[in-house]
Amino acid sequence: MTLPNPWALVTTPKAKMMLEAQLRLEVAEGHPLFGTHVNALARCDQCDEVLFGIEGDSPRFAQVHLTWRRAPDTPPWPWTEFLSLPLFDSLADHAH
Repeated sequence: MTLPNPWALVTTPKAKMMLEAQLRLEVAEGHPLFGTHVNALARCDQCDEVLFGIEGDSPRFAQVHLTWRRAPDTPPWPWTEFLSLPLFDSLADHAH
C-alpha cells in the first residue's frame, strides 16, 4: 500500500498491538468504534492520528485521533472519521 506523506505504515507487531490497545482503552460506549475489532495500518508522522482497518463483512477504514488518555474518553473522542476508497486520496486530504 502506498501512502501520502506524512503517513507511514505500521510495520512492527509491537507498534500495531500498542496502537490497537490504546484505541480499545480510549473508546467508550456510544463511540462508533465501541465493540469493533480493528487493525492498526498506518500512522501520521506529524500528529496522533492512526489509520485503522475495521474488521467486518466489507472493508471499512477509520482515521482516529488518539488522545493518549489512560481511561475511556467521552464520545466523540477519540475523534474518528470514516474514510472512503481510494485511501490514498482520503489520507492526502489530511491537514494539520
